[in-house]
Amino acid sequence: MLDDLPKSLSQGVFQSGKSYPAWVRFSNGNPDPGRPDIKGDARGMAIKLLSSPAEADWQSAAQTTMQDFILISHPVFFAKAPETYVGVHRHLSSDGFWTILAIPFHLGLKGSLIALEMTDKQIANPLYTRYWSEVPFQLGKGQNRKAVKYSTRPCTARANEPPDDSEPGDDYLREAMKTTLDQSASCMEFLVQLRAGDEMSVENSMIEWKEEQAPFIPVARIHFPKQTFDTFAQNTFCENVAFNPWNSLPEHEPLGAMNRMRKVIYERTSKVRREMNSVVPAQ
Repeated sequence: MLDDLPKSLSQGVFQSGKSYPAWVRFSNGNPDPGRPDIKGDARGMAIKLLSSPAEADWQSAAQTTMQDFILISHPVFFAKAPETYVGVHRHLSSDGFWTILAIPFHLGLKGSLIALEMTDKQIANPLYTRYWSEVPFQLGKGQNRKAVKYSTRPCTARANEPPDDSEPGDDYLREAMKTTLDQSASCMEFLVQLRAGDEMSVENSMIEWKEEQAPFIPVARIHFPKQTFDTFAQNTFCENVAFNPWNSLPEHEPLGAMNRMRKVIYERTSKVRREMNSVVPAQ
């Protein structure tokens, strides 16, 4: 954490000068793992703060987790109510031309435009990309608690346009990260945005909290050491480690209906992922 944080932000893990070991996982939003990176997609960044250093084993990481932060490469979400989100996924899991056509009608115009913008983004490198929490969280406890959102961005702004090759590799984002961290360390800022008025909805995650009214304030830096991360052991760990916004200190408890739904979804998807990878017996 940065030194001399203001008292209004010094809650939970945000303590001046404090540092934590962490695991960070970058991901794609599309469920198809073979989808070429150049096609564009929502990109994810998940951060797991640990109470003590952990071996590259998902069970050890789970035992030492202090706080998870989960962010997406877009400031707002395409659905404001859990039933809308669930309805869209029911359509996506169905076969047929008409089920796909039904999704825009289910989302409405605004939700459809947000979904299109989210999934159409092309980037050069996950380490050069900005991410947002999209949904709000509590900061502090008791009567003085506040609602906040989170964001991360590169410590130094860099060009982040997709490669101009006519046929970049399907996994060029992984290759870009490998090249970056093979050569040098990297850095990202962690930012907090304090809710500044009633128009900044806690329940409607389709409403952006405008930075002109509520600027993001840097509270920490995430340091990625020079490293070789693309190994069998590291990739296996990455596949099985679980992130959930409800892996949280009371000072950072998730807020709103969408976050309450995410608790169930993240628990279920982690369980399914591990069962598919044969690392735990089916329950």
